[in-house]
Amino acid sequence: MKHFALIITAALLGACATSHQEERINAVRDFIDVNDLPQAESIRTFEQLDQKELNEQFIIVSNRREHFLIEYSQRCIYDPLTNRPRPDVRRDSRHIYPGIDTFRGCRIKTIYAISEDQVQELQGLGEAPGE
Repeated sequence: MKHFALIITAALLGACATSHQEERINAVRDFIDVNDLPQAESIRTFEQLDQKELNEQFIIVSNRREHFLIEYSQRCIYDPLTNRPRPDVRRDSRHIYPGIDTFRGCRIKTIYAISEDQVQELQGLGEAPGE
C-alpha cells in the first residue's frame, strides 16, 4: 500500500510539472503571435553565442549585437544517458539555419529576431512575482 501511495504521488507531481511546462510553452507561443515576431533566415555564429533556456521548446540565443528566439521542432531534452546536450549538426560553420541545423542537439523549427526588451519580457513570462 505504501508503494502505491508513492506511485500516485509521483504521478500527480509529474502531471503538475508537465502542465506547468505546457503553460510556459503556450505563453511563449502567445508572445510570438501578439508581437508578430519576424522570422530570421539564420543566426551568424562568428562569435560566442549566449543562451538562455526558457523551456523545453524555446531558447534565447544572443551574440553581441542581436538576440534570437529559437523554437525547436519538438521538445529538447538532454541525452538521458549522459545528461548533457547532444552534438550539433550544422551545414555551415558561420550560420545556424532553421529546418536542417540543430542547436544543443535539437532540430530548429523557427528562428525569430527579438529586441533586448523582448528578451527581458520573455524571461519573465509565466513566472509569478517572487518566483
